[in-house]
Amino acid sequence: MPKIATIVFILFIMTGTLAAQAPSLKSFSAGTAISSADVNANFAALSAAVVALQTKLAADEALITALQSTSAIDASVTSPAGYLNLHGGLVLQWGDATDVATQGSKVITFPKAFAHGLLFAAATASNGNNTVNDWSITASSLTSVTFLRANWSTQNNASAFMWFAVGY
Repeated sequence: MPKIATIVFILFIMTGTLAAQAPSLKSFSAGTAISSADVNANFAALSAAVVALQTKLAADEALITALQSTSAIDASVTSPAGYLNLHGGLVLQWGDATDVATQGSKVITFPKAFAHGLLFAAATASNGNNTVNDWSITASSLTSVTFLRANWSTQNNASAFMWFAVGY
């Protein structure tokens, strides 16, 4: 039994938790008689240290769980469309769209719905055909935005575009 008590004592000293309890522990020398009162006092001190350590570990685990649930970065970039959640709630989203006819509109569904609101959305032509396109927003929600294409060229061709949105 003294070996187990010594090992437990060393473990607590190593963690620093028992430092406050150390003055109340009785030291024993090999070959000397140990009273049951001294053994009980040492185990009571060790028990108090174990409770203190368990409390500290529970607090540390709660802190780790809280930090994991409020990660600074949450992102998805598995396809041409993606999003990035920034710490504090700001969300950036992007993607591309194709086959929008002259004077046509396109509904873009965000990869991830905004929790509270859309702050900004914009689009720009990505097909490289040197036509001038004016993209305006005709409708928006937490889950989507509708872009309307006004083609300023005489060409009547389909257009591709890239979009970017910011919300929270």
